[in-house]
Amino acid sequence: MIKALKNLRRRLSLMVSRGVVKLVDDSLKMQGMQLTLLAGEVAEAERFQQYGFTSVPLDGAEVIALAVGGNRGHMVVIAADDRRYRPTGLEPGDVAAYNSSGALVLLTGGQVKIGAGDQPQVLGSGLKTCLEKMVDEMILLSSAPTTMGKVLAPTTTLEALKTALADNAGDGEIRSENNFTGK
Repeated sequence: MIKALKNLRRRLSLMVSRGVVKLVDDSLKMQGMQLTLLAGEVAEAERFQQYGFTSVPLDGAEVIALAVGGNRGHMVVIAADDRRYRPTGLEPGDVAAYNSSGALVLLTGGQVKIGAGDQPQVLGSGLKTCLEKMVDEMILLSSAPTTMGKVLAPTTTLEALKTALADNAGDGEIRSENNFTGK
């Protein structure tokens, strides 16, 4: 009984570990990693990521790894971060996507900021303003006469794009697969 309890205690104490990334294999269906855990232990692990989001951590990034069932031969990484590159000073509620080269997409205070370094481009407040800024620099080309039938010149506002689409497609609404409208 005491031996079983000692074994259980050992397995529980080894379930969660901090580690450092040494190698990443992104060619697999589930990203593989080689880690150095506390006390210099080297481990192979699968990295679980949120659906729709992926990244390849650099050598030296930090991870939280779990030993499934307390088995150190079955490690999974549930979180990876890299304090060398993580933007700091964000406001409560801000969301950022970034990389090690300084590229940044920041959702902050009703604005979207995209850029690199100290001069991100502010796309504006709200979805409509963001769409208008993107449309300001857009040129719509149609190579298939059966779709829109003509080449549209650069549009300068969301309303101009909606008008052009209405002339060619019907009701002038901009839709995506999830039924968002650009009204």
